[in-house]
Amino acid sequence: MKARAGTEIFRVKGQKMLVHYHRPDGPEGRRFPAVLFLHGFPGSEKSVDIQRALMAQGIASVAPSFLGAWGSGGKYRFTTLPAQAAAALSAARKLPFVNPRRVALFGFSMGAWTALNAAARDPKLRAVVAVAPVGGAEMIGPDTLDFIKRLSRPLNTLAPKALAADFKKAVTAYDSARAASRIKVPLLLIHGDADQTIPAQVSRRIARCAGKKARLVIERGASHDFLDRRDRLARLCAGFLKKSLLSAVAAALLLGARPARAQAFGEAGFAAALRAGLIEAGRLARSQRPVATADAKTPEQVRRAVDARLAGRVPAAVVDAFFADPRLRVIDGIADRFGKPAEGLPYDEYRKLFINPQSLAAGARFLAAERASLSAAETRFGVDAYLLASHAGVETRFGAYTGKMPIGAALWTISLKVPRRSDWAARELAELLIFAAESGDDAHAWLGSYAGAFGLMQFMPSSANAYAVDADGDGRRFLFAWPDALGSAANYLARHGYRAGEPFTPGSAIGRAVYAYNHSENYVRVVLELRAELKKLP
Repeated sequence: MKARAGTEIFRVKGQKMLVHYHRPDGPEGRRFPAVLFLHGFPGSEKSVDIQRALMAQGIASVAPSFLGAWGSGGKYRFTTLPAQAAAALSAARKLPFVNPRRVALFGFSMGAWTALNAAARDPKLRAVVAVAPVGGAEMIGPDTLDFIKRLSRPLNTLAPKALAADFKKAVTAYDSARAASRIKVPLLLIHGDADQTIPAQVSRRIARCAGKKARLVIERGASHDFLDRRDRLARLCAGFLKKSLLSAVAAALLLGARPARAQAFGEAGFAAALRAGLIEAGRLARSQRPVATADAKTPEQVRRAVDARLAGRVPAAVVDAFFADPRLRVIDGIADRFGKPAEGLPYDEYRKLFINPQSLAAGARFLAAERASLSAAETRFGVDAYLLASHAGVETRFGAYTGKMPIGAALWTISLKVPRRSDWAARELAELLIFAAESGDDAHAWLGSYAGAFGLMQFMPSSANAYAVDADGDGRRFLFAWPDALGSAANYLARHGYRAGEPFTPGSAIGRAVYAYNHSENYVRVVLELRAELKKLP
């Protein structure tokens, strides 16, 4: 189904709220069911894969950026998010392509918390989806200030201490379980049991308070952002929202309903909604007992987690030697790097990192030097050679920089010093040992990123085990050689839905495959734009 995309400006408390929308193709005046998408904190990603799945069902999406975030005016504050969502819902219902009686809410993380609180005061909604929602007072712990400080960098907001205080006030006053108990429409809660940011017990508590109207899905092995479960997540959300917005019963009710009157939501309404929410949920906040945040794991706990993951696939002597090696050490500064990815920069700044005269000159040299490897990967897997070259440019500047961190020590550091990522890092450590043992290499010798990605195309160990190929036929999969690195990247993209003949746009099958490589809208845009620039080179 063809889509029409565009932007709108909503006005909330005198400030502009930037809104991106996608609507199915159709005649002017036709109104579609719609879902309002609420992003997380800081919210550089907007669940576009789920929006595309809904487009295929004839459902529009409206994705606002909260005040102070990603082009919207004003200051970002947690305590105002529920009222902002209410304002956005009111404005979205007035859009000429939206059927005001067939609107649902989707939220991820902080956006899911916002969606639950907004839905509690909006009886006209048809359904709510909350993915990995923030909870109530259990979200407050000793690392709250550090967490807020690291993630708020891309936003226009308060000073870190003031924003952390605002967060504490918000999650206690607007407890999401309390809000869920007041929602009258179908509610889908989805949470990964490997979520190191928000524990799955938060969604379990919300589901208990919501009662029979809620469906809870705990996805085994999924992390907070569902990086390797995006297809499953999109199917769950699209299926639920399709049923809620397009069912025969809903359609019959809608046909007999009177048109909704447009409602303005000015400054007075904003303040009133905020005060009402604070009063409604404040009583519950005082009775909440904080749940301790995850502690850092001990070296012994990490070793046990790695052994359990290996399940005997690597000889015990090799594993013992790896953990006894003095190169396995904690690296200062790695813990501070999390929450500050380059993908979180405004796109104009991010683009300049990869598309500039120097990078294009390096790209021209790369295309000439690796023509044979690029052609072989394109022939074998059907993936465009220029797209592979673009990935190489963004990942390692065409091989010039593959990282300086010993990845074994980097993953060891994360498992010990970054509690939210500890389980994930232990799993990747085990995958590293498996990959190195298979190729007969020293796992401590490989250098890569602070997060543990390595090679010319920056694979995580688990992805290397799943998708790396021996393209040059030398008997091992070596990701620091271009034939294997490019072939492996082509295999990854092909296995994640790349289809030759599709347009090189974010909304196509090719765009979705690039998104699977790195779940960032900025990343997808810059890879596709760099490909176009490389193809123009003489």
